[in-house]
Amino acid sequence: MATKVTKIGPKTCRPFTLDVMVMNPDADFKFTLCVELSCTPQAEPLWKLVFDLFKKINNDFQQVVHVSFQAQTPVEVTGVQYTAENGINPAQSDVVVNQVHPLAKQIANAPGPTPALNQQINSSMSKIATLGASQS
Repeated sequence: MATKVTKIGPKTCRPFTLDVMVMNPDADFKFTLCVELSCTPQAEPLWKLVFDLFKKINNDFQQVVHVSFQAQTPVEVTGVQYTAENGINPAQSDVVVNQVHPLAKQIANAPGPTPALNQQINSSMSKIATLGASQS
């Protein structure tokens, strides 16, 4: 059958945040990776990957870097959605641990992010999303 009938009604969007990875890669740092769905006023979904880096200061972990990556392309959106449903796959985990985490540590130990570091983190976050799409 080639015909598809769909009832059209008001759009709904239900925002949420889901931790998909929490890791302590070394004694002085830990990080979280979350999938976040927020909504526009028109109920359009906005899919994001959020990376937060925490540094141990006086025996307490304090947030030192926040990265919010909003999926822009259909492939990135599909990948972030897949990650929300299925968690982090090994290829995505490798990028988080070996690319995003070291870059975030550089930012934490510097006066602030440089344009070059911002671009590297953006590229790595896009890669995480894209690697999720390749699994769907």
